[in-house]
Amino acid sequence: NERRETERERETQTDRDQTQAQEQKTQDDLELNCFRNDGPAGIYPPFGVVKEIGLDALAPMATLYIWTKVPEGYTSASFTERLLEDVNVVVTPGNGYGSAGEGYIRLSLTIPDDQIDEGLRRLSQFTVS
Repeated sequence: NERRETERERETQTDRDQTQAQEQKTQDDLELNCFRNDGPAGIYPPFGVVKEIGLDALAPMATLYIWTKVPEGYTSASFTERLLEDVNVVVTPGNGYGSAGEGYIRLSLTIPDDQIDEGLRRLSQFTVS
């Protein structure tokens, strides 16, 4: 009887471990899919808005920033200034990170969610011209 009970306890623990591992895999898959570049733009809201307003960007794979090219005819600084003036959104000019960053801007996702939501709402009203 003791032996059977011990085996049953091991089986129960194994079942729990497998269930927990499957739940973690499911969560990991959901998180990974939020950052895939081949999914619909709306799957990850910050990435979707950036794409919708016409900027060329890749969804971040393991970072809290979105790097995107500035539209033709702009420098990093001039496009940053335009976003601030037109829709009151602050982004970082890429040239602040060295010469290789010229031609890019960086959007930070390190602020509270409500501020990200408001920034996305404002960005969605922007038109690249």
